[in-house]
Amino acid sequence: MQRDHFTTTPPRCELCGEVIGVYEPLINVHTDGVHKSSRAADPGLSVGASGSLYHAACYERAPGDDALVDS
Repeated sequence: MQRDHFTTTPPRCELCGEVIGVYEPLINVHTDGVHKSSRAADPGLSVGASGSLYHAACYERAPGDDALVDS
């Protein structure tokens, strides 16, 4: 049995640039709003997520949510 394998680049936080781990809470900011999840809970975020991804901690420390939503 042959399996299809593909490699994806792990998503990185838009603020700190570090890889967002599978079980780390993350924030996905997109045109529809702000969504809090993790890559484990929402595997689609790992492959071609729309919008910007942030570590939840980075997003919370950012100087104002409006700056993130507009980017």
